[in-house]
Amino acid sequence: MPLRGPHIARLTMIKKLLENKIIPSSQLGDPHECIFEYISLFHSKPCCYIDLKPFLFLIREDQVTPFLQRVSDFVDQLRAKYSDKKEKVMDVRWADIFYQRLRRGLGLHSKFSAIEKRQAVGYMIEMIDNCSDSELAAAAYAYIAASILWDLYAESGDVKALYELILLLEWVIKNHQSDQISAVILCKAYSSIGITTRVQRLIRGLDIKYIQKDTLGELLSFIFIIFVLSTKVLIKDYGECFC
Repeated sequence: MPLRGPHIARLTMIKKLLENKIIPSSQLGDPHECIFEYISLFHSKPCCYIDLKPFLFLIREDQVTPFLQRVSDFVDQLRAKYSDKKEKVMDVRWADIFYQRLRRGLGLHSKFSAIEKRQAVGYMIEMIDNCSDSELAAAAYAYIAASILWDLYAESGDVKALYELILLLEWVIKNHQSDQISAVILCKAYSSIGITTRVQRLIRGLDIKYIQKDTLGELLSFIFIIFVLSTKVLIKDYGECFC
């Protein structure tokens, strides 16, 4: 079984050489080949994308599309190779999760139209429904779907997307109760529309340290600030009326 450490060390060395301008990039060959080698070896590990995220800048803009296609073809090959092997289903699933994360990490989602974003969300929901045997995989797909829906809400003010996000994540945490990430995203979504009671319940249910819960409480601070400011304005207006 290959070790991740030496491969990460090699990518880190390439990164440092470029950042410190010790060696011209033209003399480093194709760093994206090192990234693909890592994918081919460790695609079945949930941490694969997190390991590679700091090195995605090594993939030049003109290489993004062919690189994504190469990874997509690799995932398709895994599906075909292990289609009749149940013990490899999870490996293929994590390879697909890596590919979906990579598409977002390389900026593909930002280029999607609203229709394409909703199609991507539909795919994630389908995959979540197929992940009844893995809460971690379901959480990974849910996070990607929620991120896309939040983009729709934040970029175009699509309130429908926000409510879809809430409904999706409520469904996810109902069926996958150990999914803490979806609960945290729900806190953000509910706080954006002022549903403080639900946020408090979600925070209480999180399996995290008290100091982290205090930090999450900052999500609600702006609501109370607005309330205080609005109250002061009302008091001032009423005061002027009775003067």
